[in-house]
Amino acid sequence: MFKQIFWKVLLVFWAALIIIAVLSSWITREIVESELGLHEKYIQDKKNSAEAVAIFEAQGRKALASWVKQLNEETGLRAFLITPSGTSATTTPLPRPIKRFLHKRYYLPPWAEPTEVSTEKGEYIYFSLGPSFPPPPKHRQDILWWSRAITSLFVLFIVSIFFSKHLVNPLKELTNISQSLAKGDLAKRVNPKIEHRLDEIGILAREFNHMAEKIQQNHDNLQQLFHSISHELKTPLARQRVAIELIAKKGAEPRLLEKMNRQIKLLDSLIDELITITKLQEPTVEILKEEIKLPSIIQEVIEDNTLEADLKNIKLSFINEVNNSTKGDKKLLYRAIDNIIRNAIKYSPENTTVCINCAEKDNYYNLDIIDQGPGVPDITLSKLIDPFYRVDSARARNTGGHGLGLAIANSIIQAHQGELQFQNITNGGLKASIKLPLTHS
Repeated sequence: MFKQIFWKVLLVFWAALIIIAVLSSWITREIVESELGLHEKYIQDKKNSAEAVAIFEAQGRKALASWVKQLNEETGLRAFLITPSGTSATTTPLPRPIKRFLHKRYYLPPWAEPTEVSTEKGEYIYFSLGPSFPPPPKHRQDILWWSRAITSLFVLFIVSIFFSKHLVNPLKELTNISQSLAKGDLAKRVNPKIEHRLDEIGILAREFNHMAEKIQQNHDNLQQLFHSISHELKTPLARQRVAIELIAKKGAEPRLLEKMNRQIKLLDSLIDELITITKLQEPTVEILKEEIKLPSIIQEVIEDNTLEADLKNIKLSFINEVNNSTKGDKKLLYRAIDNIIRNAIKYSPENTTVCINCAEKDNYYNLDIIDQGPGVPDITLSKLIDPFYRVDSARARNTGGHGLGLAIANSIIQAHQGELQFQNITNGGLKASIKLPLTHS
């Protein structure tokens, strides 16, 4: 809680006030009070101590008592004289602080320190105490006020410098990095020292770095997408150009026309998939939210792919343990599941089984589609949902497709607040796991 900026400001404010109060008190007591009064007291004590010793040595203890009484009546001071033998020469009892001072156990403030007088008989110690001594000068209050004001301003200045740097420096770095990102330097990140702070600035730095990571990732994906689109469009266009050249040389042949028509369909399919994935990846995409039963969609997909599976003698096994429904676009979810199941059939060997299991866990649909194919290298698992990504380009071209099917499926599932992940099976095969939120019926 105390790591938050609100508490930091509050604690620093009160700490500054306490420091100012302590320093003002110290200055008043130890500097101003002593400096203003000590000089006058020192001069007067020198004079009085010499006079007291002279009276005591010349006239004795009784005369000294009279002198002390007269001094008290005139100035309010209480004078005490200690003889070289350590006894009190005055008749009034010694105050406790003086007794403790004489026994070296007590510190006296500057205005109460004694005056020493040396004569032929030895060294006397003179004390003078009194509430009205020294008389305050006229400008004393002004000096006190200015001393406290200067101390307060100095403390506030020092505290504000350190605290301002503590708050402003990270914001300056965020500003500089924002400007670098705007200029195209996407590799810039906030200093880890700022990122590890526990206050709001640390949270902002972490979110900023996360945002920069996403921007760089999206930029890289976009670059890869443009590269792949260029490559994918170039191949059928090149074939079209060759076909047209042959037609121009030999005249129209049915085989060439059929080939040109196939390439045109390929281009049309590719463009349609690009338009679909582009729409699904828009942040503002809105999908139809209707109540649907996912098992019925899965069953429909299985029936539509039975013929293709039968050609390779692949069995499609479906186990459903969910009765609840979810909200979403039936056509889009059909397409996502169809892409994944067709992909599983495509890469499964003959005479194998594709298992499709649908279960409920933590208020989510958990749909697993498991084939018995060769799987993929672990390092490529997270790339299977990237547009145009192919684990094996040569094999992918033989099996057809543009490398957009799983990317479209992932975009559809994400648009339904779901997740799509892939995992290699220990004994061989690839598992596609789909999570979709449930709505209880």
